[in-house]
Amino acid sequence: MVSETRSNGSILVATLILLAAMALYLLLDIAAAASLNPIISGGFALVALALGLFILDELPLRQRLALAGILVSAVFAVRFINWDGRKPFLRDFNHIQLGMTTEEVDKVMAGYIKYTSPFVTTSVQGEVQTGAVSYRHTTDGFGDSDIGLITFAGGRVIGRIFYPD
Repeated sequence: MVSETRSNGSILVATLILLAAMALYLLLDIAAAASLNPIISGGFALVALALGLFILDELPLRQRLALAGILVSAVFAVRFINWDGRKPFLRDFNHIQLGMTTEEVDKVMAGYIKYTSPFVTTSVQGEVQTGAVSYRHTTDGFGDSDIGLITFAGGRVIGRIFYPD
């Protein structure tokens, strides 16, 4: 009888921890698109898996694995929820790779607000050779200062960094 109460208490605590972890994950995703980071997503998936398997300990193995799979799938499915314009912007921005040309970057970032620094040097064709180009996804207050900065040298990307609002 005592072990049954302790087991129910442990399950309740593990369930509350799982719910709190999932809520934190969703908040981090809304605020900073955390689900786009494979380390964060993987960490939360492991936490959800461990807690889920612990909570579901009384169920047969097949049901436990199915429900644990649903939990892990839910963590990774958050990646595809666009809460606002920042997440699609970051998804595209993360496709920018070192060595890409101006033309390649412009194809990936088409549809976003582009600003070319006045200190940029360009080729005869108008492609950036050296300097920085920034992109924004909105002029609305919630993300009007989100800036994706791409640095070029020799006509190729040598760096990229995102400055959140």
